Amino acid sequence: MFARPMTTPDTVDLMITAAITAVVPSVASELEQLDPTLDLWQELGLDSIDYIAIIERLSLAVGRDIPARDAPRLISLAGLRGYLSSLSTPTDAAMVATAEDGSAGSG
Repeated sequence: MFARPMTTPDTVDLMITAAITAVVPSVASELEQLDPTLDLWQELGLDSIDYIAIIERLSLAVGRDIPARDAPRLISLAGLRGYLSSLSTPTDAAMVATAEDGSAGSG
């Protein structure tokens, strides 16, 4: 069994804001005004090093790896919110727990 962070829309927003502003504090005020459907990285002028650092912080915050193959889903604030929220669904958590203990697919 493992503990996973409690995620609500508010905590997801806080995780995103904290991760971005920890890596690039100068964009805090811009982040609040950003259209959630726009390309977050382009709008804020973030580079690939910033992206990796932010995704690593988000991964730690949710207690899950965020694979590179999911990058296309992480372009906008709306995409990040949806993706991070989906990581905390009970079904997803149960699948991870069964995969970790080796019982996935049995049953």
